[in-house]
Amino acid sequence: MSDFADSINIWLPGTFLMLALMACSAFFSASETAFFFLSRDQIRRFTIGNGRQRMVAALMADPDRLLTAVLFWNLLINLAYFSVGIVVVQNLSAGGFTFVAGVLSILNLMGMIVFGEVLPKSTAVVYREPLASAASWPLAAAVAVLDPVIPALGGIARVLHRSFWPHVRHEPHLQPEDLEKAIDASATFTTELLDIEQQVLHNILDLNEVAVEEVM
Repeated sequence: MSDFADSINIWLPGTFLMLALMACSAFFSASETAFFFLSRDQIRRFTIGNGRQRMVAALMADPDRLLTAVLFWNLLINLAYFSVGIVVVQNLSAGGFTFVAGVLSILNLMGMIVFGEVLPKSTAVVYREPLASAASWPLAAAVAVLDPVIPALGGIARVLHRSFWPHVRHEPHLQPEDLEKAIDASATFTTELLDIEQQVLHNILDLNEVAVEEVM
């Protein structure tokens, strides 16, 4: 313990800075999970909610933009966190406090994993609605700051995609005809769908072909 006390002037300032960076990383990790765990019904309900909830719905209207910004800031913060940790450990080693340097190296890694990633994400899964609402305005500001470079980041992502994964294609959206085939197939192999239920599903899908003027 004497080594920790003797070297406090070396590791304490860096520790405070790393704690602040860990809190920022926890914010973006929790925000990412909270936003992207929202269901469509929850997002739709947020569109008619209060100001914070409407901001959540607005951000989720362009999920690629939001995810790019969140991942960028989280990566930048994590790089800064570990860079500060490396500097602190090097200063401790240069001062002869190798034991303190080893302990702090382990604590730095475990602290970021547990308090910067695992705990915030686990909490956000359970309390996603209030956390998404609370994080909406700070996250909107972080996204707005990054807006000028998001197109460039998207371009880099497209170049990497074409270079390393050229054969990966987006799956097409299901069409009503595909759903009708699925209903017919399920009726062939199972008795869970009654005839009347099958007919109701077909009628619902047929509404896709009815013009609005005919309904009115």
